[in-house]
Amino acid sequence: MKLTERFNPFRADADPLSAYLADFRIEVDYFTHWPQQDFKTLQNLVSTRIKLVLQTQGRADLTAQNEHFLLAPGSVMFIPPYSVYSASTFDHVDSYEIFFNLHPYAREHGFLQQFGFTRILHFPQILTPADTAALMSCYEDVRACRPGCYAQLGALLHLLLCRIFRIGADCAIVTMTAGLYGPAFIPAVTKQLRCDALTA
Repeated sequence: MKLTERFNPFRADADPLSAYLADFRIEVDYFTHWPQQDFKTLQNLVSTRIKLVLQTQGRADLTAQNEHFLLAPGSVMFIPPYSVYSASTFDHVDSYEIFFNLHPYAREHGFLQQFGFTRILHFPQILTPADTAALMSCYEDVRACRPGCYAQLGALLHLLLCRIFRIGADCAIVTMTAGLYGPAFIPAVTKQLRCDALTA
């Protein structure tokens, strides 16, 4: 029996959504940490990149157009490119920011439009203490340029986005495996997860 015939039952064909998403990759440009940003007011902030604000401590107000958001520990803000907003912080504020783009860049706007990511979105109580520890560790690794730190940051961002947009844990593991190691590893992962439906 040929090897290809033996593996036919385990073939992993991409569904239309996965095939569409496979054309994109995330490229992180900046990863910032803002400790002790107490009682600050920042007006008319704007970025050319997609931005995640990850509030790990303290409280802050964010205003964009006619919307007002209160960030508390565990909050995540998804800010599309060219969104104008203002922010005010209270005491004991600590936050991280990840600035990234989707590539090919020429298709990023269409991607954001298709999935409704055209305005600032607030996700309260997303971050856990384990996420905060992972952010701290990852930030230190990136600042020290430790081997593998950029891949670590990409994996962390991928997991955060999966949680924000309520992608199931099994699906998150499979998509991360495909993104980091390639589609050839998916059947082995789905077998271990006992979830063959992900490759059906």
